Amino acid sequence: MFFKSLRVKIYFWRRDFFRKKLLKRIIEFSKKGSVNDLELESIQFIEKNGLCIFPHSFSEKYRDFKTEVFFENSFPYVFHKGRKLFFKKRWGAEQVNHYYKSIVMEQDDESAHLYCDADFTVEAGDILIDLGVAEGNFSIENIEKASRVYLFEKNQDWLEPLEETFKGFEEKVTIVNKFAGSEDSGNSVSLDSFSELFDKSIFIKIDVDGGEREVLKGMQKLLKEAQKIKIAICTYHSQNDAIEFEEYFKKLGFETSFSSGYMLFYHDKKIKAPFLRKGVLRVSKYQ
Repeated sequence: MFFKSLRVKIYFWRRDFFRKKLLKRIIEFSKKGSVNDLELESIQFIEKNGLCIFPHSFSEKYRDFKTEVFFENSFPYVFHKGRKLFFKKRWGAEQVNHYYKSIVMEQDDESAHLYCDADFTVEAGDILIDLGVAEGNFSIENIEKASRVYLFEKNQDWLEPLEETFKGFEEKVTIVNKFAGSEDSGNSVSLDSFSELFDKSIFIKIDVDGGEREVLKGMQKLLKEAQKIKIAICTYHSQNDAIEFEEYFKKLGFETSFSSGYMLFYHDKKIKAPFLRKGVLRVSKYQ
């Protein structure tokens, strides 16, 4: 017990030391005058409130956010935009609240993590491909519009909650218990292997915790041959994601735009100036 307690103390000491040092680096960087007005506004928010993923004033309205948690068949759930959204069986109400708060905040209209906006969204009849599903909030929001939905989620703990959430939609929903990656193997599958997608109107959400490059390697044929395709891909997990992904899609003839605002992904231990990152790149191409 002594050594376990010591390891925990060391872990938190190192974490706090890293965060204090990072905050100092961010403030010093802003004083060099190499930031735009919106970046400066975000850094001033960080200086006042401390490190935060969403350094914008909209995040303040979620400080005391709580929602009612229910239980059904031992699974906790909340009502998300009028539909039941289920979570892992072992989670209690407090953990569900904490998690649900984070996904609602990241999809706030002013969030840099917002996948869609009024001009870029899932359209009626689209095939929706959700990569990095977790609890499935994005797909359940669009379940009525989509003609078919593919949910890619490797984490076994999410499979039963997903089955609960999408009860009644079994005919249009396929849960793929694999990673979307660069090749077909025991644990992964490439999107290029889904030949039925090539002549359809498709919307792809890619939020795979840094595995975005492997996903792109496995969908090169689809990107070139798809008739109508829209993609929302996260660009904050690594330092150069935003620049490199936008350049990649532009070379393939896609129209590109970013979500508004910035994120401070301080969980990346390699984070460096300019520190703030764009959250989501939205791309589209019609042939």
